[in-house]
Amino acid sequence: MGRKTQAGPYELVRAGLLERLERAVPRIAGLWAPAGFGKSTLLRQWMRGERRLAVCDCTGLHDDLGLARRLFASMAGIVSGDSARTEELLENGGLSVARRVDAALEAWRAVEGGTVIFENAHALAGSDSSLRLLAHLLSGLAPGRRVAIASRVDLRLPLTRLAPPHEIAVLRAADFAFTAGEIAQAFDLDPGGPQVRRILEATGGWPAAVVLLRQSDDWSFEGLHDYAVHEVVGSLDAPLGAALFAYAVVPDATPEDVATACGQAALAALESYAGEAPFVARDLDGRLRLHPLLAALLARGANERRDALLASLAAAYERTQAYERAAQLHAARGDREAAARALAQHTFALDLRPSPAYVGVLRCLDRVHVMAWPALWSAASLQRLYCVDTAVLLDEAESVRRTMSPSAAPRERFWVAFVHALLLGEAGRMEAASAAADELVARFGAAGDPSAARARFLRALVIARLGQIAEAEAIFTALLPAISGMDSLAAGVFLSLGADVARARGERALEREFLDRAAAFARRGDPPNVYALILAESAFGAWLGGDDERFARTAAELANVASEHGVRGFAYFGAAASGRSAQPQPADVPRFVVYGRLIAASSFDGKAQALELERALESAAECGLPFAEVLAAVALAACDPLARERALERAASAAQRCVSAPLREGVEAVAHGRDGGMLAPLLARFSWAREYVAPLELAFSSGSVRAHGRELRLPERESELLFALATRREPAPRARLASMLWPELDERAARNALSVCLHRLRAHAGEDAVQRDGDGYRLGSGVRVDLWELERAMALARSNLPLHPRERAIMERYAQALLSEPPQRMAQWEWFESVARRLDALRNEVTHRLAVDALERGEAAVALAYAQSIVSYDPLDEPARELAIRASLALGDRAAAKRQYRQYRELLLAEMQCEPPAALREMVYA
Repeated sequence: MGRKTQAGPYELVRAGLLERLERAVPRIAGLWAPAGFGKSTLLRQWMRGERRLAVCDCTGLHDDLGLARRLFASMAGIVSGDSARTEELLENGGLSVARRVDAALEAWRAVEGGTVIFENAHALAGSDSSLRLLAHLLSGLAPGRRVAIASRVDLRLPLTRLAPPHEIAVLRAADFAFTAGEIAQAFDLDPGGPQVRRILEATGGWPAAVVLLRQSDDWSFEGLHDYAVHEVVGSLDAPLGAALFAYAVVPDATPEDVATACGQAALAALESYAGEAPFVARDLDGRLRLHPLLAALLARGANERRDALLASLAAAYERTQAYERAAQLHAARGDREAAARALAQHTFALDLRPSPAYVGVLRCLDRVHVMAWPALWSAASLQRLYCVDTAVLLDEAESVRRTMSPSAAPRERFWVAFVHALLLGEAGRMEAASAAADELVARFGAAGDPSAARARFLRALVIARLGQIAEAEAIFTALLPAISGMDSLAAGVFLSLGADVARARGERALEREFLDRAAAFARRGDPPNVYALILAESAFGAWLGGDDERFARTAAELANVASEHGVRGFAYFGAAASGRSAQPQPADVPRFVVYGRLIAASSFDGKAQALELERALESAAECGLPFAEVLAAVALAACDPLARERALERAASAAQRCVSAPLREGVEAVAHGRDGGMLAPLLARFSWAREYVAPLELAFSSGSVRAHGRELRLPERESELLFALATRREPAPRARLASMLWPELDERAARNALSVCLHRLRAHAGEDAVQRDGDGYRLGSGVRVDLWELERAMALARSNLPLHPRERAIMERYAQALLSEPPQRMAQWEWFESVARRLDALRNEVTHRLAVDALERGEAAVALAYAQSIVSYDPLDEPARELAIRASLALGDRAAAKRQYRQYRELLLAEMQCEPPAALREMVYA
């Protein structure tokens, strides 16, 4: 490892790490280390000479479809065949997300060989769907294919379940850190000398710091600080020094800032310096960036000069009417009054959201300055919505309306009126909100008015919640052509189409599609409170539709967003979704208090359940939300025989106020003792304690099918079709089913075979067993599937410890059922492998949760038995090993705990070449 290498003038070759990778010859390599640890450099060195190489940069990805698109685009040099067809499927908005992701998976598996690098994979850590897709990709590697994943965090992918251990190599931060020997070789120093020791102490072996030191040629290391003072700052001429100072003190400095403040000559000197100096570099977007050390040195002790520069630059931008930039600079020097005055003069188009710069200045202003400017108050209120008590914002709205100048611009008047009407709706004052929305449309809804689209949107939003669904849908539909390019308004339109229109009609698939589209628009730049609202609506929709996997996933994401950004309006709803006990607070959004009470009541029993539903029913009525009133009344009728007649009358009355035939039919079906139609999943939430014999039951754990409680023997192909449909709750496209079951036939023959098989299946299992849904098929609403029920039980139990006795009984029953392998005939189905992995994962999760629950309740022997059953299946399951050790220690058997640790350590060293976590060793040998 010499001073200069073929890898580049400042790139150190990590010979030890390269040798380790080349010796292991892994098909999957995971590089988990923070920024600056040389992951990309090592991959570049390792892959040198690879001709079929694809690099998929995961930056900015939020879901599986985005990952699929990015991956397919990056693999242009690897994927062959019908790539145009795959690209067409990926971009076809008419197909479900699952179908488009399947297209990318098929393309991934179709071609052998090649190497794919997933750069910046830490961007996927917050997206369960992206991680699941990545796991599917890793488990389906084509022959000759190898994959490397570079991430700043440990993605905790179950790699040993996706590939044999000898085909996996994982490098972590400790592996990347330079050793004393490597530093000595890099700097041509004596390995035992004091200089190596001082460099190691100063850098901690962090590769970025080592490389920077090596560039400085200052091996005596009096500090990077001294080097920068003497060798960088001391050698600058006046124009370059002025330009660098401007870049150091002006927030988010641009070349325009430097030219305005210092002149074109200074800017030219800076551009030239950036091409040769290591302390000034360009980002991927081409913008110049100073090294933080140099920026700190230039700004030190220069506050007066800094403030003068910022004031002069702000004044120059105000003269050119660049008010937003001027406001930023005023705020940077602490003059909030000047910043508010400048920002209030900045006009952003009504069809666009405020820029991050606008929002940044707005957040640093005092309330007194914000209240003085109606436009600023309106923008600030939209940012604070769901973060503070809506009543507080309504009081502010009344104050701003009273004090607004008669000469206020129409734009300001619109925004104040719009926000006021929106706040009335969010506060649960729906009649007042309706009147305010009507007035808004009367004043600003004329054709050609730039505010017309938002005014009509708000009116549609209010009347949809009041039950006038058909009229609201017509307005939303008419708005769709007008909102092209208006991401913020588009997010609101699709949110209401999903949460208020499709949901009230029981159109679950359409509801999910609209909410997903709303989330996609919101992620482009809407404030966190808007994204939190979409997550909350998605979580409740999933719960109402019986989709517990989506419910748990979305509720967890909501909790993260709300916690990170202080969104308090969904605190009670989030607590109910996670199974925690809580009480509504003033900041909670009223309709989500209703939703939270419904969710909380589903885990109660007896009088407590009925009381919570009574509260939900009254809250829904007070807020003027007929759809929510129907839900609360139907749930109350299902669980309280004494209140049944009264509750069903309330449900029927509320349903009449909703223009939704499926909702009225569902209430009528409940009243006559039928399954409830679109309300069937809700009824199931409140019917756990009653025996229910489904018209059709499927058990993946045993491969059995029962009709009305009796075993139903089906021909093999019909049975396979039925279970294929049961792998997913959403409709399965005809083409997918045909290719799954008849891969040996051409497309036309496979479709004909599917039609015949469907006809025979309905003849044996009943016409309602399989239903047509668009271009696909799904199981009927009354069909029970053990896989779905287990996933639902797990979703409800994930945050509950100790478990509720009812949840524990359900999970114990399924854990016992999953001990046996599925029948051999099912294992022979070509598509069943992924389902088998899904069952394996559920078995492990159920057993793990039961073990944790037993340990929490003091039943260490039970916990140990569960933990050992997991270890016998997967000896490298670290959480199970830890549970076994903790249970052994709780039983007072430290010798058994040590045996568990030694066995785990030996396996890790043999198969993964790594040690168990230090915390695990300390637990055993403390």
